[in-house]
Amino acid sequence: MHLVAMKVVGTVFRVDGTPWDYHNNSRPSASGAAGFAICEVVLADPEGLITTMPQKAELHFLRVVQLEDGAEEIDLYDGPKLIMKFRPVALAELQAVSAIL
Repeated sequence: MHLVAMKVVGTVFRVDGTPWDYHNNSRPSASGAAGFAICEVVLADPEGLITTMPQKAELHFLRVVQLEDGAEEIDLYDGPKLIMKFRPVALAELQAVSAIL
């Protein structure tokens, strides 16, 4: 089973060894069930930088994509180089937050 999405909520961080931080709205390729898809990494702070410290973000895709069901991390690439990792928030976590609000 696969997760089909155009937007995913979670946290993003830069991979150790990457020589610089990335600006908000950078557009890496995300590894998915059907190969790679271009996405946009959107931080809550419009002036934010993607660093090695995990922070809240969204992945926005230009089209519907299939991601592995239960994927704990989505690898983000600049060409062949792994530059970032994205950790989706689980549906159960979203439901728990909604119940509190």
